[in-house]
Formats: sequence, C-alpha cells, structure tokens
Amino acid sequence: MKTHFPHTTGGHGLSSNRIGTEPDTKRMPKVIIGAVGEPLASALAAHFAKLGWRMKHAADSDEARRHAAACRAYAVILPVDSFAESGFLACAKLVLGLRKTRVVLVGEESEENERFALFAGAAGYATNETPAGELARIVTGQFAPTMN
Repeated sequence: MKTHFPHTTGGHGLSSNRIGTEPDTKRMPKVIIGAVGEPLASALAAHFAKLGWRMKHAADSDEARRHAAACRAYAVILPVDSFAESGFLACAKLVLGLRKTRVVLVGEESEENERFALFAGAAGYATNETPAGELARIVTGQFAPTMN
C-alpha cells in the first residue's frame, strides 16, 4: 500500500536559478529519516544521497521535530509505531508546527493506518516493504494516488 495524498503541498521550493560548479548545500533539499528500521533506513539514505539530498537520522519523534525545524526540512519520514508517542501524533505535531514540511508515515499495510495518516495530515503513507525509490517519489509528491 503506497499512497500520496494530493491535498498536501508542503515542501520548500526545489528549483534554483543559481549557476555554478559547486553545489550550494544550503539550498539542497533536506529529509529527516525517523527510526523506520533497517534495511529501509539504509536504502532511503542511499537513495536520497544519489539524488543529492541532505539527510539527518532521528532516534525519536522529538529529535525529528528539532532537526526538521533547525534545517527547514523538505520532508520527514516517520514510523507509525516505534516511538514513545504514536507516529500519527508526531505527524500532526509536525504538520501544525512546520506547515511547509511534508511528512510521510511508514508502517504495516493497513487501510486503517492509511486513513489515520491522512487524518493526521501526512503527505503520504507507505508500508515497511515499499522500495526506497517509490517512497522517495511519495516524499517528493511524484506518486499518483492509489486511495479509493
């Protein structure tokens, strides 16, 4: 189950009119990867590195919120159930506090989880088995909705 919720447009502009030979790392999009577990975390890190994105890993939802606020993250990827607080609650807090940051939740395949993710304001929901490339498309908003 992979879903991009089209109503959410969060994220900072990814285009740049600057021309130069050295990348401007301050303007590179940033993603915070919560404790989604292995091998997904490593696969996501490798995939976003290939895309030229800056990444930061977070051990819990509070750390994810702090990192996202500090670096103006484009997106945060959070697990549904590995923190002391629900991933849905963490998502809602992020969406309310950092309106331009996209939040994607990752968990078990479940229509209920997908509905809760939408209710919490997530930009998308993916399963733990979703390939890193597909999850990256959900993060960037380039994935067609599959929800009925």
